[in-house]
Amino acid sequence: MPGRRRIQARHSQQVNPLDAFAWSAKGDGLDHMLGGTCFRTRREAERAWQRARVRVWAAAPIGRVPQSAMVFDGLTEDGLRRLWTAWNHLLFPSGEVLDALAADRARLATFSATTAGATLADFLAALSGAWETVATTATQFAATPSLARSWPSGVVPGAYYGSLRARE
Repeated sequence: MPGRRRIQARHSQQVNPLDAFAWSAKGDGLDHMLGGTCFRTRREAERAWQRARVRVWAAAPIGRVPQSAMVFDGLTEDGLRRLWTAWNHLLFPSGEVLDALAADRARLATFSATTAGATLADFLAALSGAWETVATTATQFAATPSLARSWPSGVVPGAYYGSLRARE
């Protein structure tokens, strides 16, 4: 009687890009904060990003830039982050916030002109609109005493980019 062969358990190497990018601490899909599957190489992650970009953006809140878009597309959201960091400072650094926002907008304009950017035109227009609110809020905060300022909750509207396409 021939010996029994053991069948090795096969663990799926299929990576769910939306999951990998959403739960990556660095946004590159090479790690997974919850221990799920992730990409083995940066090249593999970059290829997957090309296919998953729209779905990752659709799952992100309007007004925010997905971390993976920062990693792979060179986008930033420093103006928003500076607003959130400094909203209650005694002297509000509106110049710093507006300068950072100008740099964010320049990167957005560069990306919007690409083929990949064109696939996200509606999402990027919504992001740009949210950044208008950041600029307005920064200007208002500069003229408002720190104790009279409230948390800038309205700069990120609360909806997701995907809801823009759900109406179609």
